[in-house]
Formats: sequence, C-alpha cells, structure tokens
Amino acid sequence: MVSHAISKTVNPARKLRSGFTLLEIVVALALMALVAGVVVVNFDSSFDNMGARPPGDVFRKAVRQARYEAALRMLKTYLSFDPEKNEFAVVDAAGADCGKYPLGKAVDKGRFEVEFIPILPEDNIGARDKNDPSEYPVPRLVFDPSGCGMPVKVKIKGPGENIELTLDPFYWGAPPKRGGEPL
Repeated sequence: MVSHAISKTVNPARKLRSGFTLLEIVVALALMALVAGVVVVNFDSSFDNMGARPPGDVFRKAVRQARYEAALRMLKTYLSFDPEKNEFAVVDAAGADCGKYPLGKAVDKGRFEVEFIPILPEDNIGARDKNDPSEYPVPRLVFDPSGCGMPVKVKIKGPGENIELTLDPFYWGAPPKRGGEPL
C-alpha cells in the first residue's frame, strides 16, 4: 500500500481572519464612549428642566394624589408644604408616605412660601366670628375619604411666582371660579 501524504499549502493572503484587531476594538469603544457622553449630557439637562414645572401644576398633582389616596385607603389624607425641602408632602392618617411633589430641583433656585387659608361661608349662610378665621392659615389640608373638606385659598409665593388658587374639596372636577383662578 502506498500512502501519499497530501500536504496543503495555505496561501497567507487567503487565510481567513478570525476575531477583531486591537485597532477595531479601540475605535468601537471610542465611538460608544462618545455616544454615551452625548446621551448623559442630554439626559441630565432634561432632569434639570423637570423641576421647572409651574407651582400651580405641582400643587394640582399633589391634590389629585391626596384625594386618590384618601378614597383608596379609606383614611384621611393630609397635604402639607415643607419649606425646607421646597415640596408638598402627602401622608395618610396612619403616617404612611403617599408622595412628594417638589417645586424645584434645587433649593438654591429660591424658596417658596405656601399658605392654606380657609374660605368662610357667605355672610347670608351663617354668622361670622369677629375674629375671621380666614385670616389664619392652616398648616395642612385634610382630605376625607367621603370627599368632605374645607374650601381654601392657596397662596404660593416664590422666585418669580405669586399664585393664588381656590380649592373646593366638594367638587372633584375643576372647581367653579370664585373670584380666583379655578383649581
């Protein structure tokens, strides 16, 4: 038996290349870093603008959340404003946190002052005390699961803002105008 050894000679130009060269890997990493840098810068600037929502809109959102939580949990829910953090806070009667609603991303942009002032019944409905309670703000708003509550004027003062809103807790849609901007 004759055995022939067949030897193949491989042409180096025809040799298949497997894998990537170091240069290709470096170029790909540089492109990914460039794209990631652009995305992070744009993403960060969009977060800066998130705190720029008008204070009235932030308050309305906090009110909707407080009403919803009161009905859902069947507990009184409270809405207050924390001037140190520049945010509205919603908590239920058991003390559970139901949401935070900031008026700005950073406190260094300016602090806000918020007052909740009760609206008294009309003169022809009931007698008024000489010490008109509407002159005295309340520290927080109370939302009952039944929907009952006290009508209030909300004054929001801050950098470039001076807003007065009317909140009628008996009406779940947009409340009717009462001389101020409807809520």
